[in-house]
Amino acid sequence: MARLEYYVKIGILSVVAVATIYFFIRVRAVLFPFFLGAALAYVLYPLIRVAQSRGLSRGWAVMTFYLLLVGLLGLLCWYTLPRLMREVAELAAVMPKYMEDAHQAVEYLERLEVGGGVEQVIRDSLHRAENQAYRALTTFIGDILNLTGSLLSIVFAPILAYYFIRDWEKIREGFLGLFPVRSRSQLFKLGMDINEVLSGFIQGHLLVCVLVGVLTGLAAALLGIKYAIIIGFINGIAELLPYLGPLLGAIPSLALALTEGTREAVYLGVAILVVQQLEANLLSPRIVGNRVGLHPLVVIFALLAGGELFGIWGILLAVPVAAVLRVLIRFAFYHLVD
Repeated sequence: MARLEYYVKIGILSVVAVATIYFFIRVRAVLFPFFLGAALAYVLYPLIRVAQSRGLSRGWAVMTFYLLLVGLLGLLCWYTLPRLMREVAELAAVMPKYMEDAHQAVEYLERLEVGGGVEQVIRDSLHRAENQAYRALTTFIGDILNLTGSLLSIVFAPILAYYFIRDWEKIREGFLGLFPVRSRSQLFKLGMDINEVLSGFIQGHLLVCVLVGVLTGLAAALLGIKYAIIIGFINGIAELLPYLGPLLGAIPSLALALTEGTREAVYLGVAILVVQQLEANLLSPRIVGNRVGLHPLVVIFALLAGGELFGIWGILLAVPVAAVLRVLIRFAFYHLVD
């Protein structure tokens, strides 16, 4: 009889789990602002705790940070957005000229009577480069324009984050309450281990990305390169990808600098190298440290596997997901061994 009750409970729990997963899949579009709100709350919560230790109430601490964020974003948009759009428009305007120059280079090679196979390779490479440049530019502009479609999520996310932060402890206790009492302490410790890996990496890595983008863009501006803000954005976003990001950011940056001249491209290459050395030897060790605990080979494999399975989102989330899986596998291994 007891065994029958056990199987009945397992069956009921399985049905409830499947129904819950199906329900969340059906309303996945509605979950996006909740996901953004939870992510924002997770990033802000440590800062809120610091403000609380200085005497501010949690509500006032959240409102203070929101006002600071709105002011900072407004200042950045006021200063950078018009220049960014102007640089993108200028780049789009001169792109046909550079493609024409490339075609003229191909015609010059044809007059040199290179082999037919070499000529076809050059033509195919030029065609692919032209298509990729056009797609990248249109995608970038389209993503900016599509922000209006996500405006509702962006507006609701800070509101939801406020409630997540306000009831952080209640939400945590409610989640732990779903599990048996004897396992709650172990789950709490597991959550703390995951939080230690994620919080330091996410907050520190985002700060490093901002610093690398600002320093690279500033170096380009000081060199007199026209597309300094675009170069800063490219390198800041590319820095999200460990190990591979600096190379992926440097290639289009140098290509943009070449439109100004060979000397500017060489100087920018040196500046990018200096910034990357500063990031690798000073910024990342001090801000991020070795919180993830993953070998570089594991990180590169995770990036490649994430990109293969889930595209750009897989690449961006590969390292934190791999770090969490490492903690979960270690937790499961120790408990299986015990």
